[in-house]
Amino acid sequence: MRFGWLLALCWIGALTHPLLDLQNVYAIQLLSPASARWFHTDGLFIISPWLLAMLGLGIWRARRTGNGRPAILALAGTALFIGGNIAISALAWAAPTRDAPYATPDRIFAAPEPLLFWRRDVVWRQDGFIVQGRYDPLRRLEGLVDFGAPMADRMQEPIVRRAAQATAPARKFLAWSQMPVARVEQGRCRAVVTFGDARFTGPAMSRNFNTVVTLPVDGAGCGGG
Repeated sequence: MRFGWLLALCWIGALTHPLLDLQNVYAIQLLSPASARWFHTDGLFIISPWLLAMLGLGIWRARRTGNGRPAILALAGTALFIGGNIAISALAWAAPTRDAPYATPDRIFAAPEPLLFWRRDVVWRQDGFIVQGRYDPLRRLEGLVDFGAPMADRMQEPIVRRAAQATAPARKFLAWSQMPVARVEQGRCRAVVTFGDARFTGPAMSRNFNTVVTLPVDGAGCGGG
């Protein structure tokens, strides 16, 4: 391979990597270090089987035929696929406001499903409460299919605020988390505070996206109590 082409591919990879990261709900600090603001389009599942299939088919056909046209068509199809999914996510972001529950979120995410890519798991925060819903444009274009009851994120409770500053892992996690939530298990002499992120609430995901802080509390029979 020629050095010029290798250098060009390195630059293309460096430029497209953050742009692809921008497409999922993990979000990216696109303007870092100038700005700490997080950006996301919610256009793709973190590992999209449809995207892999389109690109893989394009490469396979190009290599098989010795013609670069299938690869170019695959790239064009990928761009259209991403653009269409961003448009679906924009509809999903607007759905809780346009229709029931007529919310005014201060933060909202619409995560695509891996196979049924047009569906969205919507989660938003409003006034310290987290609400989750589902969006499917094939069933309801301007509203949610369903949504749950609001649940407090508990982030303003004194014990939670204390835990948020208690350890370096907690501070690091909360600096990354876009929609932090807390669960408090109060014992006689200690409190266990588990921080999570409302974007990742499934059993498998929640285990990997949390941090736990144990704090001593005053009480009868406790040291220092």
